[in-house]
Amino acid sequence: MFNIGAFSSELASIQALDTDEGLKTATKLYQQAAGCFSYIRENSLTSTRNDCTSDLYPETLSALVQIMLAQAQEVFYLKAVKDKMRDLIMSKLAAQCSDNYAEAMKSVQLDSLKELQKVWLPILAGKQALYHALSEYHKAEHESNEKNIGECIARLGKAAELIKTAEQRGGKEMAVKSHLNTIQVAHEKAKRENEYVYHERVPDYLSLKPLEKAALAKVIAVKFPISDEFRDLFATLVPMNVHNGLQLFKTKKMEAFNLEIGKLRQATELLNAALTTWNLPAAIEDVGAKSQIPQSLIDKSQMIKDKGGIARIDSMAAELPPLLQRNTEILNETKRLLQEEERSDSELRSQMKEKWTRTASAQLTEYLHSEIRQYEGIIQSAIKANKVIEEKYAKNRDGIQLLSKSAHEISSSLPAATPVAALQNTHIIKDLRRLMDEVEALRNVREVLESEMKCIDSDALTAKLISALSGSQGLDEHSIIQTELDELVGPMRKQVRENIQEQEKLLGYIEKANGEFSREKVHNETSKMREQMLRNLASASDSYNELYNHLVEGVKFYNDLTPILIKFQSKVNDFVFARKTEKDDLMKEIQTSLSRPSTASKPTRPPPPGVQSPPNPSGTASPYPTNNFASPYYPMMPNSYNPYTAYPPPMAGQPPQPPTYNQSGYSGYPPNYP
Repeated sequence: MFNIGAFSSELASIQALDTDEGLKTATKLYQQAAGCFSYIRENSLTSTRNDCTSDLYPETLSALVQIMLAQAQEVFYLKAVKDKMRDLIMSKLAAQCSDNYAEAMKSVQLDSLKELQKVWLPILAGKQALYHALSEYHKAEHESNEKNIGECIARLGKAAELIKTAEQRGGKEMAVKSHLNTIQVAHEKAKRENEYVYHERVPDYLSLKPLEKAALAKVIAVKFPISDEFRDLFATLVPMNVHNGLQLFKTKKMEAFNLEIGKLRQATELLNAALTTWNLPAAIEDVGAKSQIPQSLIDKSQMIKDKGGIARIDSMAAELPPLLQRNTEILNETKRLLQEEERSDSELRSQMKEKWTRTASAQLTEYLHSEIRQYEGIIQSAIKANKVIEEKYAKNRDGIQLLSKSAHEISSSLPAATPVAALQNTHIIKDLRRLMDEVEALRNVREVLESEMKCIDSDALTAKLISALSGSQGLDEHSIIQTELDELVGPMRKQVRENIQEQEKLLGYIEKANGEFSREKVHNETSKMREQMLRNLASASDSYNELYNHLVEGVKFYNDLTPILIKFQSKVNDFVFARKTEKDDLMKEIQTSLSRPSTASKPTRPPPPGVQSPPNPSGTASPYPTNNFASPYYPMMPNSYNPYTAYPPPMAGQPPQPPTYNQSGYSGYPPNYP
């Protein structure tokens, strides 16, 4: 809370005070900061049980509240000056600002607030005198307008004294030179006019009425949550079984909605194909048309041009191969790292046999290979989708290119129109136009249904599911989830089914009406060519919408997949690095054990030559050795005896390595992908 108050005051101090928005924001932030410090003052001793730092002492917080209110009142005064309000109003605001700074100055003069005194006291004292002087100045201007020249001169004299006091107290921190000049000029002018014109007696300042005040700065009480965008991070913290149930619920909900959306899109494709076959609505618009181009075709052409035309399709189609290659390279490099690590582990295991005691890589990387196979399947599905897009684009490219041109170019490309004026107002044409309106309404309903299924809010259902799973004792959570799904998806599924059934009825009516219309038309080769071309252009328009949506989704898919693969590659890099470190440590242990001599093969030192003792006639063994030499015999060691001559001395530097070990043979890390 203290940090929020401090940050609010910091934000207020950097606002642009020469704009209305900056002044408004600054006053609000200063008052909110005062509210934060006031809240802490009222709750700090209770919450912390008298064990808090000096910045949370009540006297410190009281001083901060007064400082914030004084600054807020100061901004109110600056707003009045900017808006050129009356002098009497500005005098009241400045007088209250001076009082606020006086209260703040008193509150920091306690012995326990010596640290605050060093920083704030000169500024507070200077601003108190400054705004007292400005209050007297505006009051004097008001009295001058009221022709009270004597009181005006008295107050200007006091203002001149106060402004000098402000400069002395605040020092370099107080920019009062402009105010000082203004007050001195006004004072000299008032005295000169009184001397030559009014000749009024100048009263003693102490005999004047006290200045009126207008307090606008108030403490804004803290409300919780403090921010309107606050989000409790612990609100979604639930037990693991509840979390798993929620994830299962979301997955099934997405699958169910995607299935219904797929049904709607499939029905829309069928509807568009049928209308394209019948050349509707272009055929009925072409009857008696004044323009060479049907209005529906003009609208479709404009829609294509608004989306960027064929250039936009080419641009997005050109983005897909590099994105696909980038993701494929990341996945292949990740797979190569795992394979190299496993191959190195297998080779060393076959060489070291039982000495290679660490866990085999194949046992540790199974889950990583499983993820790789999953990503490879995703990329293969994306490649198939790219091929479908390419085929559809190649089939409709000429039509899309023509619709991307101007209306004049489209008109010149169409065969000449042969309108049948007699059919223009017949009931057949009216019925077909009514049916086309119903088709448009059907499409609009589908768009609404699809957007609702994509953006449906399940917060209430999530809370209900949490409660059900938390309170369930031995219940099957799958049945609970299925019940919730039925309540959520059931109504949408019903609307989708009714919409598709309505389309089937509508297509039957359109087929019947179009049959009558075809029999009434006068046919010739030109009209047939025109109808076929209009049909192709309508198909190209529908294909453009599908291609545009698929390409947008494709670009988004690859861009979303890239950071996922990079994160997975980073995880594999960490695993490979850890295994390499483990391998190096194990290799050092093995090399150390090979270079250390074995105690079992160490040669034994031969005993000294024995001495034959004569037999003891008494039959008792003498406790001391006896010899027959006249002088003592000292056994000698063999010359230059060294039991370790069979082993060469250790070589300086690195211990010898196995013949197949190549310490510098491992390549560096794979290149980092952005």
